[in-house]
Amino acid sequence: MKAWAGVSIVCGVVLMTGAMVMAEVSGTSLWSEIREIAVTEARVEEEVFDAEGISKITVRTSNDAVKIVGVYLPDENPDATCDGCGMTLMQVMRVPDVVRVKYSEPTDGRWGYDVKLENGELIVERWSEDRFFQIFPWFTVGLEPVTIEVPAKMKADIDVKTGNGSIDIYDVRGDSIAARTSNGKIKIDEVRGRDMFVRTSNGGIELRNYHEFDKVDAKTSNGRILLWTGGAEETIAKTSNGRIVFVDLWAFDLKLTTSNGSVEGSVVGKRGDFGVNLKTSNGSVSTNDVDFVQNETGGYDLVENKSSYGSHLTEERDGGNIDIKTSNGDVYLIFSGGQHGDWWLQRKPWWGQQTFK
Repeated sequence: MKAWAGVSIVCGVVLMTGAMVMAEVSGTSLWSEIREIAVTEARVEEEVFDAEGISKITVRTSNDAVKIVGVYLPDENPDATCDGCGMTLMQVMRVPDVVRVKYSEPTDGRWGYDVKLENGELIVERWSEDRFFQIFPWFTVGLEPVTIEVPAKMKADIDVKTGNGSIDIYDVRGDSIAARTSNGKIKIDEVRGRDMFVRTSNGGIELRNYHEFDKVDAKTSNGRILLWTGGAEETIAKTSNGRIVFVDLWAFDLKLTTSNGSVEGSVVGKRGDFGVNLKTSNGSVSTNDVDFVQNETGGYDLVENKSSYGSHLTEERDGGNIDIKTSNGDVYLIFSGGQHGDWWLQRKPWWGQQTFK
């Protein structure tokens, strides 16, 4: 594969250089020359499957973004309208009973997708007659992400692998959720399952509202990691040259590792619930025990107990374990005492830049 990639890159450079020369000689635009030589248009295809009986969704592609989203549809109920009554009625929503697969293919047929259903597994797989054009998809214009629309909260295992493209997974349930790419970000939101495996490089990872997992394993390089309101017995997050931020994590065993970036966030529970091993270099380690105490007026006051420990803190206790390591960055761990840690976000002026939108 490496040999083919090298040949393709050389051929691509030669092709574009030749197009530039022709454009210079003929006086026409470079884009026109490239289109005439190699570019083709894309068409969007759609296939529909009965959702019942689908227990796994597998995607194998490259150079394409992939989206798997749970959807609701408006209920076509004539009684839901109220013309002239001056009232706004709530739109009734329903869950569709089909799975829709949308993808793009070049009109010249040099590559495309096979979509099939086998023994409960929906498979979306890219094929190519020419490795050169498989590595350089930008010779096709009008490409759309591979999008799979499923009934919201549908239960199905998810297995997605792509490259040079992002992955978005939203509102599904599955015992196993696996998402792998390179040079692209991964965002997963509103999922429940048992095991979640996430890998990318040169891209951020954003995991939100994940619950009931035994293990979550997320790794990237040269990218940031955000863990927001997650629940797992074991959570592993590792990156390099990027910050790790976590908010309201329910975790019995938490391992967070980075370099050249800070690690900051909150876990649900009190300090006495966890043994900790916090370590950095060229930075500081600090903790904050947070509680909300009822006052004389019946309201609640936020009480904080913040402490600093230089570059290393180790405390052994029965219960959960929190292991955080970084270099050239700070470690800030908040024990939210069973309360939400959203209050902490309001103190971070950079927070709006951490959602990876």
